[in-house]
Amino acid sequence: VEHRSLVNVVGWIAPFLRCDEQTRAAYSFSPGFDLSMMQIFPPLLHGGAVIPVPGELDHVKLREMFSGRQANTLALTPTHLDLAARLGLRPAGIRALHLGGENLTTATSRWARASFGPDCLIVNIYGPTEATVACTVAVVGDDASRASTPIGVPVHRTSVAVLDEQGHDVRDGELGELYVTGVQLARGYLGRPDLTVDRFVYLPDGRRAYRTG
Repeated sequence: VEHRSLVNVVGWIAPFLRCDEQTRAAYSFSPGFDLSMMQIFPPLLHGGAVIPVPGELDHVKLREMFSGRQANTLALTPTHLDLAARLGLRPAGIRALHLGGENLTTATSRWARASFGPDCLIVNIYGPTEATVACTVAVVGDDASRASTPIGVPVHRTSVAVLDEQGHDVRDGELGELYVTGVQLARGYLGRPDLTVDRFVYLPDGRRAYRTG
């Protein structure tokens, strides 16, 4: 992953996530988890603070994070939210919640929307490491008609498309594979040229794309 790719996504997504001088983002993910980049760089870029959460994110630390006494911006996986729901946690003072790393079901998003309240920005982030962490974002609303929450729209200078085996757009309702194009694509896999050739391909129009599988 190149520096320009991270600069692109952070520069675009930070204002989208309402990061400013009042942002206090909990840093709870391992640095080996790519979504941790969204906990670190967006708030710092806009004068906010990053609050480290040491150790494994267990129910004790999750309860403290939900209290809002230290951090007011959280980035979690849907699994963390499901745990919070089972524990009966009620967040206070949280202004933004970023979700990613897993499929976000409608049931989980509905609980989050009801629990965090209308003033909290809740965003579903999708993106493989090969496309620099976050390539689409969606604001989580109150729509309960879907089994899963949509992954949203592409970030700046990035495009996504559902294509068939020949690299052509599929019709609505047809199955296909999600491809990502744009400046956020990684160079490839270190020491694995075979895998790079398999996953990073060129579309019929000449654009380089990542096959998400």
